[in-house]
Amino acid sequence: PYITPEGHRALRAESDELWARRRDVVKHLSAAAAEGDRSENAEYIYRKKQLRELDRRIRYLQSACRP
Repeated sequence: PYITPEGHRALRAESDELWARRRDVVKHLSAAAAEGDRSENAEYIYRKKQLRELDRRIRYLQSACRP
């Protein structure tokens, strides 16, 4: 699929923003994991789900932005 330079910039900007958010989520995830029992830790479960969603979108954007 073809992409315009403007569209490529928009996808690259979204990718950069997602990487920044991912760093924040990983920081919160590690803090939630350190709290102990992960099976009933709602913060841990939420952050794992959030990390999965971010990683999925990042993978998609990386495949779409390849030259």
